[in-house]
Amino acid sequence: MSDNHIADHQRRDYERQAVPVDDEIDLLAIFRTLWRGKWVIGLVTSIAIVLGVYYAFGIAIPKYTATAVVALESRQENVVDLESVMSGLGGDQISINTEIEVLRSRGLIAKLVARMALQDDPEFNPSLRPEQRFSIGKLIGVFAGHAQAPIVSTQTVLDSTVNTVLEAVSISNLRQSYAFTISVVTTNPEKSAAIANTLAELYILDQIEVKFAATEQATIWLSERVAVLQEDLETAEAAVQVLSGSTELVSAEALEAVNRQIKETRDRLADVDSRVISTQARVNALIDASASSDRVLMAAIASDSALDRLLETKGDNTAFMAQFNAILLRARNDLDRARAQSSSLAFAVSTLETDFAVQSADLAELQQLQREAALTQLNAEVALRRATSQEGRTNFETRLALDAVVRDYVYLAGEVGVQGRYTLPFERRASLADALYDEAGGVPTNTGNIAEVYVLRDMQTGAGIVAWRLDARNAANLVLATQFELRPNDIVFVAEQPVTAWNRVIQQITPSLITSTVGAATN
Repeated sequence: MSDNHIADHQRRDYERQAVPVDDEIDLLAIFRTLWRGKWVIGLVTSIAIVLGVYYAFGIAIPKYTATAVVALESRQENVVDLESVMSGLGGDQISINTEIEVLRSRGLIAKLVARMALQDDPEFNPSLRPEQRFSIGKLIGVFAGHAQAPIVSTQTVLDSTVNTVLEAVSISNLRQSYAFTISVVTTNPEKSAAIANTLAELYILDQIEVKFAATEQATIWLSERVAVLQEDLETAEAAVQVLSGSTELVSAEALEAVNRQIKETRDRLADVDSRVISTQARVNALIDASASSDRVLMAAIASDSALDRLLETKGDNTAFMAQFNAILLRARNDLDRARAQSSSLAFAVSTLETDFAVQSADLAELQQLQREAALTQLNAEVALRRATSQEGRTNFETRLALDAVVRDYVYLAGEVGVQGRYTLPFERRASLADALYDEAGGVPTNTGNIAEVYVLRDMQTGAGIVAWRLDARNAANLVLATQFELRPNDIVFVAEQPVTAWNRVIQQITPSLITSTVGAATN
């Protein structure tokens, strides 16, 4: 019997396993299961609701975010050429990241703390917050034997306040633009807005101060350079005067006259030397003829008419020799005079050449000093003009920074990257593309309708307002944006996409409901 019973039991298990299982979910079974645990589910849900309401209305502190936008000026308005003195910021990513770090620098945040007295605000100064009845720090102090609170210095309070403010401030760069977003999160909306606006103002003032400091340093350097050049000019002029007084040189024309005199004296010396040679040869010939005692030879060499007559008459030999000796004596006297004249001319040439060499060196030195003086004077004039231009640029930059210069603007509105006004450049035309893709940061594709880009213009002639529409869905039409010239007081407006309005309604309703609920609970 037992074996049959076991076999029947196994057969029933096999039949039970062979029945196909239904994969569908039995909602009724699930509902019955939940209904059986309804009291547990209700209790847990009630506790969660009570805890959530208690945290939202009793513990949680509402936070408010305020945002300010600062644009980085990437264009260089060259009024005068002072690129060698200072240069503006570029628009590359390195410059943008640098400016973000400047906005987050402790020095600028310290100025913000001092300007708004945030060290007196318990939200940013932990030492001013109410002392907690129990804290881990107190417990550690009790066990460590430090019952009294440590004395906090002013610098420590300032550093702690700066750290807290840095945690509440965030800086970001709008994509594909030169605009920075400054976001501040505090427990008070007015405080958040004031901190964001003040930080943006301090950043702008800091940039102006840096630019003015660089300009002032350049002005000081130019002034010192002008003074040094003026001293060099006076030194060069004094050296010219000293050299002019110590030399016999009158001018370059006088030196040229000395050179001509040397040439003429050299020519005379050459003639005299030739005469000395010819006279010496005649004296030697006369002496040789006298030694031969040949009267015919003596008469031929002497070439004297009186001696020729004495030779023809065959007169007394004494008269002939007396006449010949007189001729020889004259020849010797001529030779002595020629030699003396040659020595005198040679000495004159040597003296003139020495004077010419000295005066040439003096003239070269004088001309060099004159050139140096002229160059120094030119440098001084250039530096003085540059200093004058620098002063003019400084004054213009100051007036430009204080918005005291009359400028023409185009206003950007609607769905652009950054709403604001676009400054028309000096002495250059600006197109619609310049305004859209420079300071506006382009048209956001998620909110802006590129098919409806408008330019509104008041014709000022009683014709009313004229509007031009650009459909940028066709990329070829963007060429028209580069050709459309903007005029002062034009308004560039980009319409929103149809879904953008509904999305913004939802975004504005949801935070408003939460804020009003929290505000009611706080009151």
